[in-house]
Amino acid sequence: MKSIANFLFILFVSSASLLAHNVVWFENPAGFTPNRPMEVDYPGPGELIIVQPVTGEPCTVQVNMDTQVLSLVKVEIITTNPAVEVQIRVTALRAPVGEFESVTVTGEWHATGFPAGQDCTAVTPNLFSVPVRVYPAEPEIDNLSQLSGHP
Repeated sequence: MKSIANFLFILFVSSASLLAHNVVWFENPAGFTPNRPMEVDYPGPGELIIVQPVTGEPCTVQVNMDTQVLSLVKVEIITTNPAVEVQIRVTALRAPVGEFESVTVTGEWHATGFPAGQDCTAVTPNLFSVPVRVYPAEPEIDNLSQLSGHP
């Protein structure tokens, strides 16, 4: 049993080194749960998708988002691109119909080959998708009635 665990650990470590960057968001902070939906409130400031380097990775990447027209969310790259880390903001454009609405945001990242001599060779597109759920924002409570506890 220990040899199987060792084999799986070696397989994980060796495959992790092949991924130069992770695509993460608040609900998927380590990149290991890509099916966990990003939760975005309407109205609200939006949430971030981050294409970030694996520990110690110096490579610059280019991020491209698919140019589909979405009526539910706006997707915009908000940092320098290409860069070692690229941030993408997802903002709800309208209130959801019902409890929430879902959409999938897609894109790709690839290494630029820079800096030279750093084995930045992941130059083919690395596709990613982020499931997004838009929820109505919780109403702010300004003044509570002393008797009922309701605004």
